[in-house]
Amino acid sequence: MAIKIAFTNYKGGTAKTTSATNLAGGLLKTFPDAKILLVEADGQGNTSSTFNIKSSKVENTMYDVMLKDVPVRDIIINAYENIDIAPANSDMDFVDFDFMTENKKELKISIFNALKKIPNLVKRIVTMNLKEFISEIDKEIVEKKDYFNLLNHKFDEVDKIYDYIIFDTPPEMKAVTASTLAVVDHVIIPYEPEKYSVEGIVRLLRRINTIRKEYNPNLNIAGLLPVKVSKKTKLHNEVMASILQFSMNQKINHFNTRIPASIRFATATANGLPATITDKKSEKFTESYYHLIDELIDNKVIK
Repeated sequence: MAIKIAFTNYKGGTAKTTSATNLAGGLLKTFPDAKILLVEADGQGNTSSTFNIKSSKVENTMYDVMLKDVPVRDIIINAYENIDIAPANSDMDFVDFDFMTENKKELKISIFNALKKIPNLVKRIVTMNLKEFISEIDKEIVEKKDYFNLLNHKFDEVDKIYDYIIFDTPPEMKAVTASTLAVVDHVIIPYEPEKYSVEGIVRLLRRINTIRKEYNPNLNIAGLLPVKVSKKTKLHNEVMASILQFSMNQKINHFNTRIPASIRFATATANGLPATITDKKSEKFTESYYHLIDELIDNKVIK
């Protein structure tokens, strides 16, 4: 079974895509025989762009997997050697709206069928209170999709094919991200050491705990990962110290790895591959992701 890891944060610009793609590249270099699937859940399509794939021209994407039950295997594109991508494009921006629209339509049909099916219900409605009516209707209505669990069992088949499945999520906590957290084994929370980082992490942890309680009791918080770090910046050091103390109090892992602020990751992407594939392992800016892999191995997140 594949080890499934998601990079998640409410805030944009926290290097989720950079981290997901460079982790994939680093894993390939570390385990050359491993098969890796990158799942792009963000409508910006930056994961695909990292490998010079134009997801805007792809017919079926993660949108179709989530809302139209297209099998994951049918949308997979080979990106590089043993790295594949399940792409996304701007269609993902409409997942919430389209789900609500379709769900409202299906709900009306279900209620109509229930009214016809339950003996004398129409006649009895005038004497029933709302609670009694809902109780009767609930016996007949079965929701086809759960807003927070749209990927339920969708990865069961490809689970057997890949060693690692890495999810890049959008900067929000609605249907797409919640559905991702409902099916992964581990979540890594990258954060930029800024003024309001602690508050954002606290909010995110609350939602993760809700997903864990309702859908995925085995969901593990692999750790908090500082990104875009400038060690010379006093604020960065103060924020990281604060979050480290917070993580210790909450008994949540805080990675020792520091992903540095650098344009190197962007320039590597412009060349069509993540830096962990194009650069030497010892290069200053890619070395951090290999340190992350070492920590994930030490913490038994990956093997």
